[in-house]
Amino acid sequence: MNMPRLIIIEKVAGNPVKGGCSACEGVIFTPCSKGFTSGKQMLEIQFREHFRTVHEGEAATCAAAGRTGN
Repeated sequence: MNMPRLIIIEKVAGNPVKGGCSACEGVIFTPCSKGFTSGKQMLEIQFREHFRTVHEGEAATCAAAGRTGN
């Protein structure tokens, strides 16, 4: 099983504006703040939260079974 990862779906002027989860069809992340955090950082934050709530248990199960995401 490959570990879920953030995928960049769309960029505008070289800046990521839309991302998704490589394991979850239809899960989309978009930067929601125009503060000091870059679009990519916002996507990474959203993905980490998604991973924590959806995939963290799966990752622990794979690690315990000796499987890796590579």
